[in-house]
Amino acid sequence: RERATWGSDLAQSPRIPSVTYWWQRDRRRTVLSVGMAARAALLAVAVVATVAGAASAATLRANSAAYTYGALTSVETNVCRLEYNYCVRDPGCVTYTFSVHNVVFHANGYDAPVKAEDLKAGDSVTVVVTGETTVTAVPDHGSYKIYALSGHNLAAGALADALTLSGKDFTLTVTFTLEAGAFGPADSGWFEIGIDVFQQAGGSDEGFCLEISSIEYVTYEENKVDPPFEMYCVDNGDGTFTKQTHEIHPKPVPAPNCQSADCNLDWMYCPRDPGCVTYTMSVTAVEVDVMDHTGIKAGDHVRLQVNGTTSIKSVPAAGSFRIYSLAGHNEYAGVLTDVMTVNDCGDLGCHFYMDINFVLTAGSFTDDGWFEFGLDVFQQGSGSDEGMCIEVGDIEYLAYEKSKPDPPFDMDCRDNGDGTFTPVPGGVPLEGTPLPSPVCGAACNLDWWLCPRDPGCITYTFSPEAVEVFVYDKTGLNEGDRVRLSVNGTTSIKEIPTAGSYKIYSLSGKNIGAGVLADVLTLSDCGDQGCHFGLATDLVASADCFDATHGWFEFGLDVFQKKSGTDEGFCIEVGNLPYVHYLQTTPQPPPGFDQLCKDEGWGHYVSDTIPDIVSRTDCVLV
Repeated sequence: RERATWGSDLAQSPRIPSVTYWWQRDRRRTVLSVGMAARAALLAVAVVATVAGAASAATLRANSAAYTYGALTSVETNVCRLEYNYCVRDPGCVTYTFSVHNVVFHANGYDAPVKAEDLKAGDSVTVVVTGETTVTAVPDHGSYKIYALSGHNLAAGALADALTLSGKDFTLTVTFTLEAGAFGPADSGWFEIGIDVFQQAGGSDEGFCLEISSIEYVTYEENKVDPPFEMYCVDNGDGTFTKQTHEIHPKPVPAPNCQSADCNLDWMYCPRDPGCVTYTMSVTAVEVDVMDHTGIKAGDHVRLQVNGTTSIKSVPAAGSFRIYSLAGHNEYAGVLTDVMTVNDCGDLGCHFYMDINFVLTAGSFTDDGWFEFGLDVFQQGSGSDEGMCIEVGDIEYLAYEKSKPDPPFDMDCRDNGDGTFTPVPGGVPLEGTPLPSPVCGAACNLDWWLCPRDPGCITYTFSPEAVEVFVYDKTGLNEGDRVRLSVNGTTSIKEIPTAGSYKIYSLSGKNIGAGVLADVLTLSDCGDQGCHFGLATDLVASADCFDATHGWFEFGLDVFQKKSGTDEGFCIEVGNLPYVHYLQTTPQPPPGFDQLCKDEGWGHYVSDTIPDIVSRTDCVLV
């Protein structure tokens, strides 16, 4: 829905950063610049979680397993993509005496986790609500009602049959059957039930009212202009409420991973590879993003990212890489300098980072449902002098590989962790390392790059270093979504041009936004070299930003320093993996997917044709 101000909304929106490692600070990942302290603090949380080996999804799974209550020790959440909030615009909140802290939602009869949109009429569910209350005894005449999205009552009963107290803590447990009224139109993904608790006879003296909804329905409610998505009271957390109107921020119901089985992947070094004696790259972390929330299949676009430590000091000019399938065929290949960076060198080696986009082929799958692909890196010409080799596969395939007595599931060398490897007679047993979750459904996986073949680059005065995109749609990036674009970096100018302007254009080349530069640009921390800049503007992802036939998404930002759209300050494009893959693999107009200028930092550019550098955009669904 329409927000009062973008700034306040961004400050309040919950933000779950993607898995980010401390060393990922080159232009191919998030670059933290001055003036981003708040975002740095949030990323630090992700760093701690990552180094500890627990991605946020795994943490939620662990938490949900701990939400067991009293005699119902077997009850835990097995429904994914649910959120909860107090009932919208409920005037009865002035009498609330129950502060909800946790919600468990269990679909009875399901052997595996189920998405909220896949529930159906006739399903039996158990809901457990816990928190803190000011009541000291269960009200004798209290009652509860369960209602559906349509407003119809699904169930009702005496409060004494569902509520237990332990000091200030309460537990409400209800089991009921879903009806068609709990669901929205077909393919909408809408689902909602409500729980209303009354402390007196006749359904009066409301104790609390809670809504539990699918993310799709919450998103719809949040984006409605009228009526507003508000609550008339503030929960103090101890069973007391203060009358005050405020915007509602739903909380997620902690749940297990609802990905299909083939989205649970491991990585390892290539088994029995005699080339390991020349390895120079110790792999520390692997991340795979698949732009398909239903699972992994042939034709899916994949982003593979590899981090680690290397004993080499620079990317070999003659180096290359290959992606091979489970069937053993080479599926994709390229020049190593296009996908790899080496930096942060010290006594224990250098950090390396690889970022590769490619399309899965049928050769990576078997009729048994197994999935696997490999990455092989070579440091010399003609595919020689192996730098490292890893495999990524589903846990079923790797379990099969490990179960075979011959050949053994071993590595012929020991990784010393610093980019050196020691041959080991008899081999070292291999163990798969789980990839960070989620693998599937990379709905907000975007890149950015300087506008290719832009002759205006010679007047550029801005060096972008980090790009963030906030998409106000928790289901993914879709046509009509409101988007906030934030760009940070350095510039050689020390005053904002009074006649400056900017334009936002779509994939098809149409202008979809424009404005005065002074309204969106800030300068700070100016010194001899120049200033740090921050630019933040809003746009709507119009239909012209999408190409449904190819699955492409893209928009561009062009900044001008003088009136009438002249004296270009910088130009960037933001696009999704399929579009980036197209640009990188399809011959482009001369001189190709290149920049006509080289960015030397602090807004200084020199004329030089170089390959365009594609960098990771920090994209967040809120």
